[in-house]
Amino acid sequence: MKAIKALHELNHVFENCTGGQKWMPTLNRISGTAPSAVKWTHTPLQPVPFPSAAWDKLGVDIVGPLQGMSYGHRFAVTMIDYYSKWPEVHFCQQPTTKEVLNFFQEIFSRDGYPSEIVTDNGKQFTSYEFKRFLEEHAIRHSKTSLYYPQVNGEVERFNRTLKDALQAAQIGQHSKLLTVKQFLMNYRATPHCVTGANPSLLLHGRSLRTKLHATVTPKSVDDQAVRARVRRKQDYMSRYSDGRRKLRPPNFVHGDMVRIRQLSALNKPWYSQPLAVHRQLRKAKYLLSNGRVWNAANLSRF
Repeated sequence: MKAIKALHELNHVFENCTGGQKWMPTLNRISGTAPSAVKWTHTPLQPVPFPSAAWDKLGVDIVGPLQGMSYGHRFAVTMIDYYSKWPEVHFCQQPTTKEVLNFFQEIFSRDGYPSEIVTDNGKQFTSYEFKRFLEEHAIRHSKTSLYYPQVNGEVERFNRTLKDALQAAQIGQHSKLLTVKQFLMNYRATPHCVTGANPSLLLHGRSLRTKLHATVTPKSVDDQAVRARVRRKQDYMSRYSDGRRKLRPPNFVHGDMVRIRQLSALNKPWYSQPLAVHRQLRKAKYLLSNGRVWNAANLSRF
């Protein structure tokens, strides 16, 4: 009975393994028959290369404002290790650069400095203080393309799961901060759907002892087995995603005129004035004549 109760507490972690999305077998077929008001093609899904070691590459993001949280906890700075999937969460009143760096210092004092950090283009992550901090500690900064946060999908998926935990706490009238602490412990101790191992084991070399582990002996982990599983998962997700979408291989060249597709405040698409393609940076990233980098999924040939 104790094991069953412990599994029940961990259930939401398993359910949200794919990023907080619930799947219904007939949903995709139903949605496929609905007419689309705006037709837009997509670029092929590009899996992020798996890091060489734990704590080598971290994804960081800002979540909020969060409904139902106290004024001093309206925002959350979230962090996740791309290798082990180990998450960290810091609540704050305002997600300023100073608040983010204080969070970094607290975490890095325990686990050390990473080699790379991935963020969006938020002002917290583009300030002079943030750039100086990364330079002083030899941390490479990778920024996602404008209006294309899927590049930092690891932390985006965790954010959705975190919001689910907060919503469950609100519905059950439980303490949200206490719920998040328990949620983080369960998340860190639960085998991840991509790696097949729990984050604690991959990062610290040992499994957290939870109520479930009182009755179940944790298994050891093999790095090569983890990498093979990640490759299989990434290949499957690429084939599945690309097969369901209309793909448009990015084939812009220097001098091509394109327009940028963005979303207005009313969540309606609008298009920029024509801009020239300066050069291709990566498979789906282009530098335009205005000096900004955009993902091909947001570009339309003029």
